[in-house]
Amino acid sequence: QVTNETAALKDVIYDEEENSHMLRSICKRTKNQNDDEAWDARESLRSSLMSLGSYYLELNGLLHANPKYSLIKKANSCFKESLEVVKNLESRMEHERENISSSDSDFKFRQRALLLVKGRANTNIGKASFEEYEFLTRNGKLCTAEGISKLKTAVKYLDNAEIIARILRARAVSDSSSDQDTDLHKVNASDLECLTCRFQGYALLRLAKEGDCIKSAKKSCGIEDDDGDSDDESLTDN
Repeated sequence: QVTNETAALKDVIYDEEENSHMLRSICKRTKNQNDDEAWDARESLRSSLMSLGSYYLELNGLLHANPKYSLIKKANSCFKESLEVVKNLESRMEHERENISSSDSDFKFRQRALLLVKGRANTNIGKASFEEYEFLTRNGKLCTAEGISKLKTAVKYLDNAEIIARILRARAVSDSSSDQDTDLHKVNASDLECLTCRFQGYALLRLAKEGDCIKSAKKSCGIEDDDGDSDDESLTDN
């Protein structure tokens, strides 16, 4: 049954999908430009993709009786595309650096702002990857090995986000002597780290349980682990 809230959200999603499509076209047209138009188009696309991914997850949450895996996949795809846009913006800033003073406060602010949105994109990818795992597990469509793979993906992106949050906080503290607009980024960094650590906790708990399942299966087959820390090492490699 489609509620008014669900119908309204679907309309919002349709509009945001159209907006993202239009912005992709502008980004493609300005691919070889390095001016305000090119920057603004990419920043607008990044913001649109993050919003769209969040809307997909919100819609899936409203479909209590019949949630859809495709919506989680779409959300994750949006967050990953958003991260690629951020990387493109970082590359463009590197080209600007040659002509800008290292003490330029506006440049430093934009660097920190990019760190923040990069961290948020990593967090959302980790969250969506975790939700993929949860959905497939609830519906009995995931074997233990696949579950561990998805959880490791979630942890990898969440680890990235946690590192970025710490870098952002350190950068804001370092820039505070020459830039008055650092307090907000200090708060943003703390909020990002708290949110990220929450989902890290969820994912690591599930990962520990999946590891216990593998150990139980090995034990039932008479197979002994050579190294009790092998699972942790494989996680670190990611």
